[in-house]
Amino acid sequence: MTVKKEIEAQRGACPDPAVTRKGQEGFSLLEMAIVIMMMGIVMAGAAQYYGLYLRQSKDITSYENTKLITSAVAEFYTDRGRYPCPTDPSLPPTHANYGVEMCPGRNVGGVAVPNIAVGACWGQLCRVLSDRSIDLNGDGVDDPQTVLVGAFPTRNIKRDMIADPSDVDPTDGTDMMPVDVDFPATQTLDSWRNKFVYAVTESMTDPATYNNYFGAVSVRDEFNNSLVDPDDSAHYAIVSLGENGRGAYNALGNLVGQSCDPGTVPVTFDPLYPDITSQNSIEYENCNGDSVFVSGLKTEERGDNFNDDMVTFETWFANDFWVPSPVNPVHIYNVNVGNVGVGVNNPVQRLDVQGDIQASEALATEFCNVSTGTGCFDTNVIAGEIASGGGMDCPPGHAMTGIENGAAICDFEVVPGSTSFTGACPAGPPKQYAVGVRSNGTIICEAL
Repeated sequence: MTVKKEIEAQRGACPDPAVTRKGQEGFSLLEMAIVIMMMGIVMAGAAQYYGLYLRQSKDITSYENTKLITSAVAEFYTDRGRYPCPTDPSLPPTHANYGVEMCPGRNVGGVAVPNIAVGACWGQLCRVLSDRSIDLNGDGVDDPQTVLVGAFPTRNIKRDMIADPSDVDPTDGTDMMPVDVDFPATQTLDSWRNKFVYAVTESMTDPATYNNYFGAVSVRDEFNNSLVDPDDSAHYAIVSLGENGRGAYNALGNLVGQSCDPGTVPVTFDPLYPDITSQNSIEYENCNGDSVFVSGLKTEERGDNFNDDMVTFETWFANDFWVPSPVNPVHIYNVNVGNVGVGVNNPVQRLDVQGDIQASEALATEFCNVSTGTGCFDTNVIAGEIASGGGMDCPPGHAMTGIENGAAICDFEVVPGSTSFTGACPAGPPKQYAVGVRSNGTIICEAL
């Protein structure tokens, strides 16, 4: 008996099967399926928010880069009195003219560019007609405006100060010299590594023709409402063509995304093919190479309303519609697109006056009563010299008090020159002083 117990003790007693099964129990397949499903739901939501975060981060980066570009353009304008011309977006980094501004018909910085015809391109640098026409020289005829469309130039866009190696005198205060430097290339790309579209009013790229009032780039919202005043008057626009990069050129100068060639884009939208947008879409408008751009809310709606582009623009809010004429600085003319009315809601002439107006000088060829269409007379009737057959006067002893239908109104008899004037002004208070004499000989008194 003793030997048997010792043998059992050495071998160990057999474990209780019930206890063993309970200690080794885990999750059932159903429980595992529920856990995996819950983890999937949580991770799907997290992935969705993370994707949204990434998109927002990319939008912020693109927006910040556009602000850096606008700052560089402002610095360029301050330094040179003009805006930079675009560059050809299709040039690769190995090309000698990569990132260099290209001005049609001019040699700027050693880069000679031919005089590109309106509506044509040199490479992918295009010269297009604006929707705005402006009277540039005050001759009464609106002149067509043009816009240059390409990519933002990265080379020689900024200036910095470096030591002047030719200056050996450290005491003369002229040890530094300005040099052109390149704009950081990474900041001229949007978040998807594509080049920004840069469209600029051509007349504003030349200091001889630059004028703050003559912007010619159109910027509208998704409902075709103008975002600038006057319409079509933005100085320039900078456009990111978004995540899908439709019509964009990447850093290597390669075209990415769907084509913007009007020969391959449907004229109208077909609902049977909701992912194929037409020439009426927002995205097509921003990449079709004209002077019009749409700055609208981003939306992933399928069809022509889809929009992932970002548009930044510069404009000028003028306080005055009048500028000196470049032909004769003594003369002024109105630069707004429409007519200017004084006392009339719907002017039909460039300067339409209803009622009385006073001006020290006026430049006109004739005066008319536009309400009736009659009563027109040549300005020589008023401003001409009497000795030459122009002008107007009154009979001796009378004074002219107005003009009506091109003739003088002579109403009051003038006191003869030999008449003496007597009288005194009231002593006040306030004390008054003689400031003139009426035609009837009485003194005009005013408190000064």
